[in-house]
Amino acid sequence: MSTHTLPLAGALALACTVPLLASSTASFLGTAAPPGSAGPLALVPFSWDPTPEFTLVTSVASPLGGSLLFSQSLEHLFSPYSWGSWSHDYEGDVYATTGSLFSLTITLPAGTGAFAFYAQPSDLAVQSFSVSESSGPVLVELIDGDGGASGFLFRSASGETLDAITIVTSAAFGVGEFSIAAVPEASPAWAGVAVLGACGLAWRRRRQF
Repeated sequence: MSTHTLPLAGALALACTVPLLASSTASFLGTAAPPGSAGPLALVPFSWDPTPEFTLVTSVASPLGGSLLFSQSLEHLFSPYSWGSWSHDYEGDVYATTGSLFSLTITLPAGTGAFAFYAQPSDLAVQSFSVSESSGPVLVELIDGDGGASGFLFRSASGETLDAITIVTSAAFGVGEFSIAAVPEASPAWAGVAVLGACGLAWRRRRQF
């Protein structure tokens, strides 16, 4: 066998036996209005939450099915009424932390391919927010509560899903203006054909040399 073919053959053989590692990507949206898409994925805004104002909630129904699950009870408020300082003229639901627990994990519905949300400190001061997805990067951003809410957008790698978003800061805060996209359906049959084709190519090249 030619020594020049060893790296290629080894790489193809590895691809046939070891799945490629993938992670999510993250973007800071600032105070601009939310985008309509995340790459090829169309983001669907959440509908108005019928839960009464000032009610404590631990979940919110997704427009694509399933629910967002909160790791702590959040107070359901409305912007610009009971929460009056959001950004880009947003009118809708806001979910505020209560007590002294200033971290929150949002568990996403199964099959989530992209998720966007906004956050704002309750005290209208500048706070540092650390926002991460369970399989991807961490964003650390300063948000001026007196300047409105700022957004975060997470998108899964191709064929993967997002699991949960964790927010950590040092003061009470609110989250809201959620939008979500599902992972496109893939054909298992065609995926199998692609893998078999790659493995067959590796075998043929080993036979030829």
